[in-house]
Amino acid sequence: MSEAVSLVDLEAIQGQLGSAVMDLEGKLVRLGGQMTEENAFMLFKMLVEVGMLGGEGFERLSVGFSSCNYSVARDEMHVYVTQTKAL
Repeated sequence: MSEAVSLVDLEAIQGQLGSAVMDLEGKLVRLGGQMTEENAFMLFKMLVEVGMLGGEGFERLSVGFSSCNYSVARDEMHVYVTQTKAL
């Protein structure tokens, strides 16, 4: 996680509990709040398994649980994961 990154301020998202930023190979760039490496990689693996990193069209993935929600988005270089309180 030594790469200096000037990215979207994920911590500014209302109700956010944690966040992660990974490159498109799955290398963790930044981890914050209550987000665990295990959860960040689990969500990344979901994207890989369903082929959502391999081309255009993918904008956002949302996964909801009773205790929290995860939102995953990407740009041309990174995958962004936020963990928020369940509504």
